[in-house]
Amino acid sequence: MSRYLCLLRLVLLGCLLSVVCVRSAEAGSEGLPTDTSLALYMEALMQLKHHALQPLTTQQIVRNTLKAYLHSLDPFSEYFFPDEYATYRVLQQPQYAGVGMDLVQTRSGQIVCFPYPGSPASQAGLVMGDVLQAVDGVNVAGQSGLLVGTKLRGEAGRPVQLQVIPGGKGGARNVLVIRTALLAKTVFVEERETVPIVRLFTFTAQTPSELLEAFSTLRRSPAVVLDLRGNTGGSLQDAIAAAELFLGSGQRVVSIQTQAGRQEFRSQRRGPITVPIYLWQDTWTASAAEVFIGAVCHPQRAGSLGKKTF
Repeated sequence: MSRYLCLLRLVLLGCLLSVVCVRSAEAGSEGLPTDTSLALYMEALMQLKHHALQPLTTQQIVRNTLKAYLHSLDPFSEYFFPDEYATYRVLQQPQYAGVGMDLVQTRSGQIVCFPYPGSPASQAGLVMGDVLQAVDGVNVAGQSGLLVGTKLRGEAGRPVQLQVIPGGKGGARNVLVIRTALLAKTVFVEERETVPIVRLFTFTAQTPSELLEAFSTLRRSPAVVLDLRGNTGGSLQDAIAAAELFLGSGQRVVSIQTQAGRQEFRSQRRGPITVPIYLWQDTWTASAAEVFIGAVCHPQRAGSLGKKTF
């Protein structure tokens, strides 16, 4: 399931939850919704609030139960409350001060590091596959990778201490990284004597324009390798827009099945990038990146190299 679509669905769910809470309040402090299942939930919530060993607010219980339930359905999706969503939107800004690294939460709850080339994190010695244990001494295991990422951002020039397990194995080590003013990029070009490599780390609103710019510098190349190793997805809508750059008009990008039916996305026009490409993938290639690979490879537009994706 796309994190982007799940986010939209959960924002709607959050709106519905707000309506339920308002109606309950209007019915009185002890009023319960008429729906039996919601009444049971509200009753359990009140019991937890009054009898839990550690005092919890109603909001804390609602947050924890919704997040736990969603995680049981899809461990790679995230429920955002308004304050968390505001933080998430800040993370989408192209300019920021941080360490230059993506974080991904695995099914087991580990936070895995994916540093960008030449970033402060990469220069400090962090590599793809390192497992993040703590930020400034605070354990982050089991937390959302998106929200842990906010802890890595801050004032340029200020240090942040990271505790990591190299490659996810062995003992932990501490790494001091200096936050730097950065311009978020998702596409990097690596010139080779034979076939150039275009590294695509994630899908954001800037990705399609970055791909166009990268391929415009490689017009004389007989072929290009588009490297999606370690690309764990990002925005599904932006992955669709990126795939359209390589497809002919009317070709199917992806179909999405929901309770309301099937929604199909097709390329609206002939894509401007026509050079032969090979897609390079690995076991970390996931979500929207897998949709992108399927869309571009299915019409024999590109060849697929590497390991089986996530």
